[in-house]
Amino acid sequence: MTYTCLIIDDEKLARKLIEKHLAQLDNFELVASCANAIEAGNYLQKQHIDLLFLDIEMPILKGTDFFKSIPNKPK
Repeated sequence: MTYTCLIIDDEKLARKLIEKHLAQLDNFELVASCANAIEAGNYLQKQHIDLLFLDIEMPILKGTDFFKSIPNKPK
């Protein structure tokens, strides 16, 4: 089974580090990497994902508040 993944982090280096680690794992497919929760929200309206890597402290909308707003929550 392959798990689709989405990264949400305002720090580019953090996103790149998670991408690097995911690339080494066979069962994980990175489908998108977003710099903010608004961008990720737009993506999630169109696509379902299995696993979310979410930064907590982000400008505009905190990760915890964003997660609470997602109707079909990924892991």
